[in-house]
Amino acid sequence: MTLFLQSFSMALRAISAKKMRSFLTMLGCIIGVGVVVALYSVAEAENQKKLEQLKSLSDNTITVYAYEYLPWGMVTPGTSIADKLSKYINTDLSSLTAGVAPQSYIGGQIVYGSKKTNPSYGYATNEQFSICSSNKIVKGRDLVYLDVKNSNKVCVIGSAMNDFLFGYKEPIGEKISINGMEFTVVGVYAQKDFSPKNPQGYSPDNLIVAPYTAIQKYVNKTLRIESFLVKAQDPFAVKEAIKMIKSFLKKNIDVENNKGYFDVYSQDDWTKEIEKQNKEDLIFQIIIAVISLVVGGIGIMNIMLVTVTERTREIGIRKAIGAPRRSIILQFLIEASVLSIIGGIIGLIVGVMGTLVYGKLKADLIAMPNPTIMIIGLAFSFIMGVVFGIYPAIKAARLQPVIALRNE
Repeated sequence: MTLFLQSFSMALRAISAKKMRSFLTMLGCIIGVGVVVALYSVAEAENQKKLEQLKSLSDNTITVYAYEYLPWGMVTPGTSIADKLSKYINTDLSSLTAGVAPQSYIGGQIVYGSKKTNPSYGYATNEQFSICSSNKIVKGRDLVYLDVKNSNKVCVIGSAMNDFLFGYKEPIGEKISINGMEFTVVGVYAQKDFSPKNPQGYSPDNLIVAPYTAIQKYVNKTLRIESFLVKAQDPFAVKEAIKMIKSFLKKNIDVENNKGYFDVYSQDDWTKEIEKQNKEDLIFQIIIAVISLVVGGIGIMNIMLVTVTERTREIGIRKAIGAPRRSIILQFLIEASVLSIIGGIIGLIVGVMGTLVYGKLKADLIAMPNPTIMIIGLAFSFIMGVVFGIYPAIKAARLQPVIALRNE
């Protein structure tokens, strides 16, 4: 223990004697650890946000894309694949599904007084949208069948949209403009996303829904329904419902002859895809960190070789008065390890600060450093110091006292 403490004290004195050189030597470890901590923590926060957004849509949901390459004039009410699919799901699949809702982007601009926002997440849909997306009404009422049948110019808004447009004002009965056409607000959905709000950013609460028939009639006469949100009765019905929907679409859309397209997937498919992407990102980040730390380790080895050369006479004197080889090895190995650990600690601070700053800049993201990856980064930095410090330490220990003492 005494030998270790003496070696540690000598290492600190040697490092502090040449601060700038020591700092430049640590740069590789600082960059390696800082990059991996910041990258991993930010990527983890981004991916967690995506997963939360998927979960907020609804459990047991199925997304369907289906369209045909047909001239507009050939499509008459009740004959489009959208009409056929809706009828099929609501009748033949009623034992497996609880509802089906079209979800076509509205487009245009939402205006209320001096407030303007782009309805990037506004949907032309039907009265089953709330069921399919697990939204609940907290003010007013929801869309109903007669709103869709009669093309009523009404809409329901999310809590974030309500806060942005109306603040503390009562929204029910107020008229907002969608692409120049007035719609009456009849309801407000309950809040689902409790992260910091960004009025122009994505959030399941930053939405507006209106009857697709009203949107087609008054806002966008060329609007086509190509996307659907389907709610399965329970988790066990999801796979069977997907199988049945795919079978139906395969019979009704000639994909092989390029006359249409369809895709059917569940929320679980997206979740698995994100988790797969997470693993690939982690591998990529590990590679970046390893390369940076290896470069840092090589830098430490080079400086330690220079240090051995500079302190040859000191080594010769120590060996001449009886210092064992292990004490020489321990001295230089501890010095290399201390360099790498200090570099790793500084890298942790840089990575933590980078993570917090990034999270602060993105108002809708909560990015916090991952403790596990911090420990791994610091441990790997220490290992690099030991691995790349061994050769200089052994070289120092092998010096012959007579030859070392003759060195000028």
